[in-house]
Amino acid sequence: MNWFYLHVGFMLTASALLLTAVTVARLLRRKGWWLKVHRRLGLCGVAIMAAGFLAAIVLVSSSGQPHFGSLHPRLGGLTLSGAVLTPILGFSVFRFPLRAAGIRRIHRVSGRLTAILTVITILFGLLLIGIF
Repeated sequence: MNWFYLHVGFMLTASALLLTAVTVARLLRRKGWWLKVHRRLGLCGVAIMAAGFLAAIVLVSSSGQPHFGSLHPRLGGLTLSGAVLTPILGFSVFRFPLRAAGIRRIHRVSGRLTAILTVITILFGLLLIGIF
């Protein structure tokens, strides 16, 4: 099994899902179904991103190189952390209704920062493999 292609496939799929979740939240909020679609896209994206992260760990372990040896894996860990934190904040909006406005603001900022970090991490991955 080629762990590199598995990592790339999982991460590109996760990135597309997460960026689509952000787009749905930003542009389709007036539709009655937006929240359900936003949640599902986000949760699927996080799960697939975690699988891609695990594939990267196996890839690096089998190659004998140090983990987190360059900027790409460090940014990837930070991106995954943001991808996990963002839905936790989103669900917290409903769990803590008295603090919903503040949590919602943080959730939105977290989602946008994670989306930006996703793109930056992809660019550093392309640099790592010599495409850029």
